[in-house]
Amino acid sequence: DDGVGSVLNALEENDLEDNTLVFFISDNGAGANGVSNAPLRLGKHSLFEGGTRVPFVVKWPGNIPAGLTYSHPVSTLDVFPTGLAAAGAELGEYRQLEGVDLLPYLKESEGTPPHESLFWRQAPNWAVRSGNWKLTFAADRYWLYDLSKDIGEKNNLAGRHPEKIKQLTEQYQKWNSQNTDPAWPALSSKT
Repeated sequence: DDGVGSVLNALEENDLEDNTLVFFISDNGAGANGVSNAPLRLGKHSLFEGGTRVPFVVKWPGNIPAGLTYSHPVSTLDVFPTGLAAAGAELGEYRQLEGVDLLPYLKESEGTPPHESLFWRQAPNWAVRSGNWKLTFAADRYWLYDLSKDIGEKNNLAGRHPEKIKQLTEQYQKWNSQNTDPAWPALSSKT
């Protein structure tokens, strides 16, 4: 925390604050050793909301409204294309990115979401969020939630919505077919 303050203070002291796009992002939810992510379920090293839904703060005075709470999910993969757009640079036509330029979206709290779906994979476990639906495959079973009604992922709806499981699994498989295998094995994949 002190390091973040030092960086922000240096930007202000050097009159760079208004011309600097700052991202502050946690890499995962809090650990499991007596720390709570309530009302979110679990935390670090899990694909439940406590491990994937983390602080993502963007600051760029004069370009992004101060104090705005943006309600749609975004991804750390959005940082690079957003930074490119802020710098006025373009990504070559030959490059394809999963992330999007968030600048058009960060002007208001509602509106069109930047992503139709978001995906995660972690050894044999994976998750997909599409709209308010989130499907996690872990411990050789499906965990399905409507996050608009159950942010804490307490009521597994998998047994009641096989069609939603099929639809979200197909979305994940299509997305994952474009990925390469991890370069190293997971050290301690939670099941």
